[in-house]
Amino acid sequence: MKLRLHSLGIVALLTLPACFPEFEDRPYLLAEPTILAVRSTPAEVAPTQLVSLEALLATPAGTVDGPLTWAFCVEPRRVEERTGVTASCLTGSDLQAIDDPSSVPMLSDACFKFGPVAPPTQGDDEQPRRPSDPDPTGGFYVPVRADYQPASGNGARSFGFVRVHCDLAGATRDVFDAFQKGYTNNVNPQVSELLLDSQAVTQIAVSAGSTVDLALAPGATDSEPYLLYSAFESRLFDRVETLTVSWYVTDGTLSRASQSLSADELAAGARFATSWEAPSGAGTVHGWAILRDDRGGVDWRSFELVVPQ
Repeated sequence: MKLRLHSLGIVALLTLPACFPEFEDRPYLLAEPTILAVRSTPAEVAPTQLVSLEALLATPAGTVDGPLTWAFCVEPRRVEERTGVTASCLTGSDLQAIDDPSSVPMLSDACFKFGPVAPPTQGDDEQPRRPSDPDPTGGFYVPVRADYQPASGNGARSFGFVRVHCDLAGATRDVFDAFQKGYTNNVNPQVSELLLDSQAVTQIAVSAGSTVDLALAPGATDSEPYLLYSAFESRLFDRVETLTVSWYVTDGTLSRASQSLSADELAAGARFATSWEAPSGAGTVHGWAILRDDRGGVDWRSFELVVPQ
């Protein structure tokens, strides 16, 4: 079995969509098993709170369930590390196995190791660690590793990032109290409608070489408002999430692989849309649309485009 590695984060930040060097001109093409997204439910949890983990595992033959193995990365990145996770998590050490991804407690020390609270030192010789920096939405994330290891053929590995709710550190009492009162944990967005050539279907027949319009509509309230704390200004700001959709297919050509829309654009009637040009040969092309919000929430839909003989 050959293992393919793809690293997925969760925001334009944390989520790097999987990269495919074989198709540098068409990075949305999927030619091998790939974990395209990792979702936690709830989308934001406090330490020790139970969370359910699931992954979108895409293959050239369509979506499959697994088998998948899961683990938390339990050590934060060092200052000198520029990757999304530590090298030790990548290679297989500093992991905490997850036996049941459908119900697992968030790490009890998540806010110390991955959040705004300076982690305690383990001895006199250990250098103090600085707290983690928040992402642009003020969030902190715990990495999880998902491995797909079939009995034969290529496997895949990816990293998701679960948003952890931590108390503000270093804020004044008034700001702290206002944040506690006004902040709402993130909720996963939901795909409201997926359209193939203006039809609410998940499979459609397409002539070779023809073009199909693909569109996705999120839920009406998916661009959620939230409070953002600025440590530099020691104050809170009101923000609203931007949503992003990424498209993947196993063949053909997309006019647009990714698109972001603000809450104002969505309220004005804008819709996530792209077009797909069918290949010249017959066959079933599998596709996926992945909807993400700024704070790490995700939803997805799969579809099929059938090019007959």
